[in-house]
Amino acid sequence: MNQKQTLIVLFGGVSSEHDASCKSFEHVNKRLSSEKITANFSNIKIAFINRAGRASVLAHLPGESILYYQRKSSNLSMIELLNQLSIDNQYIFSLLHGQHGEDGCIQGLAQFMSLRGSFGSVLGCSLAMSKYHCNRFVSGTFRGLKVPKTLSVTSVNEVKDIAKQWRNGSKVVIKPSSLGASILTELLTVNKDSLAAMEKLISSILKYDQRALVQEFIAGEEYSCGCIERNGKVEVLPLIKISTATGFFGHAEKHVSGKNSEDVVEVDSESLIHKTIKRLSKKIFIDIGLQHVARFDFRVDGDEIYFLEINPLPGMMEGSLYPKMLRASGYGVEDVILESFKNQSNREKKATTFKYHID
Repeated sequence: MNQKQTLIVLFGGVSSEHDASCKSFEHVNKRLSSEKITANFSNIKIAFINRAGRASVLAHLPGESILYYQRKSSNLSMIELLNQLSIDNQYIFSLLHGQHGEDGCIQGLAQFMSLRGSFGSVLGCSLAMSKYHCNRFVSGTFRGLKVPKTLSVTSVNEVKDIAKQWRNGSKVVIKPSSLGASILTELLTVNKDSLAAMEKLISSILKYDQRALVQEFIAGEEYSCGCIERNGKVEVLPLIKISTATGFFGHAEKHVSGKNSEDVVEVDSESLIHKTIKRLSKKIFIDIGLQHVARFDFRVDGDEIYFLEINPLPGMMEGSLYPKMLRASGYGVEDVILESFKNQSNREKKATTFKYHID
């Protein structure tokens, strides 16, 4: 890989997290003229997919805002876009969040079409993005790591029976199994008066997702732990402790300014709990087969650590958790691009053809 490659930054998409992808691009776009990028890539292009599934590929113009790439005519079909992405000597850095972006769909397509990029593994992304299945994997694999009681709902008709499985007054988090950004995620108290609200919320979730989750709310502290793959090894970034007025970190608390405080846990002040969270995050990253980057969310109640979920492509917005972790380690989003490029260039490609005799 001595010859310089063309870097393509891919953003937008047709998922419910289209806006998150655009916000991530706004931050990444500011760093594309950094020396680390220009020293390793001969050319930069921007590929945008609009909500209707039409695409454009444009040369990167330093100083241009996101509106330049969004407003240009998106006249390519998805097949035509894939043809452009499959040209030799290109590396694709994907900022596609949510459905079709980090749930195994585009990962499988990229693998099938031999697209070189930061898409990650099919298994790692698909398992990570299904909170229900990921929780089951973690609870059965990692000793000393708890998972909140979680019930799966695939029909609004199940809600009354589900509600009966919780004591009156129990606090539960209702959320989608495979959507990110805490979309349609709310904290409710189970009682006769909340049944209608539960049904309404779950009905909304099932418009986008195959299943909704009703999960035990764990009181205590919330932590997020990021990992980055560098030179074939997984490096754990500094922890961030998240605090909110209600103790709940939902969609509004995550995306509305002033709704939360996010404090980096300095290495020299880490407790045994902090070190354990970091150790478990690294092990989960490796065991699930994640690649490049990931962020892990936990709750801590006393001495008990509860695993919540994985973000196989954390938000790259300037104020988001993962970029804060990067900055605390002396990195930037340009390092994520460069390290993912090195990872993919050095990763051994497995053979797929095996000839054998069948009578």
